[in-house]
Amino acid sequence: MKKVFLSLPMKGRTDEAIQETITKMEDFVKIFYPNETIEFMHNFNPLITKEIERINASQPNMIKKEPLWYLSYAIKQMAQCDIFVQIDDYIGEWNYKGVIAECQLARDYGIKILKLPDNDGYFLPDIKAEADEAASKFREPAPNKGRDVSNAPSVGIK
Repeated sequence: MKKVFLSLPMKGRTDEAIQETITKMEDFVKIFYPNETIEFMHNFNPLITKEIERINASQPNMIKKEPLWYLSYAIKQMAQCDIFVQIDDYIGEWNYKGVIAECQLARDYGIKILKLPDNDGYFLPDIKAEADEAASKFREPAPNKGRDVSNAPSVGIK
């Protein structure tokens, strides 16, 4: 049996959109491991939210950074997994700190990583426009600062 952790952005997304992404990721992973029994793990769990609400009600301001509380659950699950699955594009890399932390931990601790391509927004259609806008800031060419480079020699790699 393979234990697979699914890393996906959640901040600002509806429960329905998150569940849709999880289902699509699970279906895609099953293609890679058709003869395996797979246990999927992820950090989307209403019980975690209820725990945070309960703690905050009984001990106000105890949890100062809720995203870290969620990340602690992800780390516990990652410690059990054989494979780490992320959506491979600029969305997680630029906008979601939890996704960035999970990816780095998977690399640092030698967990096998499977990257699912999402160039067309298949996995994250609800945030694709926002992500495209954010990513465009990183794709703009550097300004040439007024220097004329039209006659500069071209450089090729051989």
